[in-house]
Amino acid sequence: MTTAAPLLAVHALPGPHGFDLARALAQIAADPDTGNGADPLSLPEIEAHLAADPAHRICILYVDPVRVLCAAMTADQDPATVLEAWTDAARDALHLHRRNRRRSMIFEAGHLQRYAAIGLDRLQITADSQSLSAVTDATPAPAPLHALLARALLAETPQARAAAEELEASAQLLSNDDPTGSATMALAAYQDLQAQGDAASQARAAQDQAQKAHKADTARLEQARAALAAELAALQAELADSQSLIKDKTHQLETVQAKLEAATAAADALRKDRAADQAQLATLTAKVDSLTRQAARDSAAQQEMMQEMTAQRQAHSAALAASDTKLKETAATLEARDSALAEARSYIDHIMNSRSMRLTRPLRAMFHVLRGGR
Repeated sequence: MTTAAPLLAVHALPGPHGFDLARALAQIAADPDTGNGADPLSLPEIEAHLAADPAHRICILYVDPVRVLCAAMTADQDPATVLEAWTDAARDALHLHRRNRRRSMIFEAGHLQRYAAIGLDRLQITADSQSLSAVTDATPAPAPLHALLARALLAETPQARAAAEELEASAQLLSNDDPTGSATMALAAYQDLQAQGDAASQARAAQDQAQKAHKADTARLEQARAALAAELAALQAELADSQSLIKDKTHQLETVQAKLEAATAAADALRKDRAADQAQLATLTAKVDSLTRQAARDSAAQQEMMQEMTAQRQAHSAALAASDTKLKETAATLEARDSALAEARSYIDHIMNSRSMRLTRPLRAMFHVLRGGR
């Protein structure tokens, strides 16, 4: 099904207030059956509607270029760029208006809002004008200096001035009660300009003082950073030395512990040998005792055997004495290694409790975290 075009095609030139008012007007003039025309249309969209139905009417809304430029200055936009965009849009809209004079009307947005009832009647729209009057103009009131500069820029731009004059000449005049500009506007603008110049001078002086203070603060901060960097480098060097020393002492401790474990194992072996010798000695002693008891009853051969067993006992006793001597030497060696181990552990404790280790404990913890807790 083909959708019908809106009865009134509304177009707005750049400017937030003009667009908001155009949207309210488009909603009033929308086709109640299809809802078409509820938003302002671009010029190509209007051309398409006119091609579909030449009977449709056109309403073009614009905001005075001086107010557009003042709003751009207030928003810190480039006035020349804004004026160029406004001029291009105005020329295109005027071209459309010239080709469709019998069904096209131009309104200045503020003028239409002030006399909304007359404007709706002129557009042949039967509706409550309150919806147009209620549209809020969020554009700030032009400052006298901004207005003066905007008029000067408009006067120096022939194409923009010609477009503004043609829009004003072609716009619908709904009332002759519009207030005229104040005769003292130029004096007020000059006074405003002078006040702004004084304020700018004071602001520049304050900014210079702030910059000097900022430079001094920056220099002090750089000095503090350099001192901190030097101290950090010294701490890192001390930490590296301490870590190297700890590594060496740890290696020595591990070596001593390995030797101690080997000596302990040797001592255990000697103790086992001594126990075996003592057991063998006890066995031999029992045999000697047995042989001694038999010596009285046995022959000379038995007596000779007893003497041999006695000799063996003496040999085992000598071996046991040698084992005791070796065990004592091993015990002395163990005591000396225990003393060396205690001395190494005391030195490591001294290093671990030193001032450098306490100061670098956060760094070591941070390195431990950076290594993934390994």
